[in-house]
Amino acid sequence: RLAEDHENAARLADGLAEVPGLSVTTPETNIVIVDVAGLDVSGPAFVDAIEAEGVLAGAFDESTVRFCTHLDVDGDDVEAAVEGIERAF
Repeated sequence: RLAEDHENAARLADGLAEVPGLSVTTPETNIVIVDVAGLDVSGPAFVDAIEAEGVLAGAFDESTVRFCTHLDVDGDDVEAAVEGIERAF
């Protein structure tokens, strides 16, 4: 099950890396770390904007956001998350 979470995290990272302004760290686990400074928005503001699109994440600080894949996140959810973030930004 954990291997599936790691695969979904890698897919999420790949999708987010295509969003202009985001800098994505290649995940080694089911956690994806993203720097949003290139969007000229704070981490908390980014989290608020994507939450309005149905995407959940947590802000670490003013420019770093954390995504996590888990049992309740499947491949369709990963695609929907990337699409939601693209709509927001």
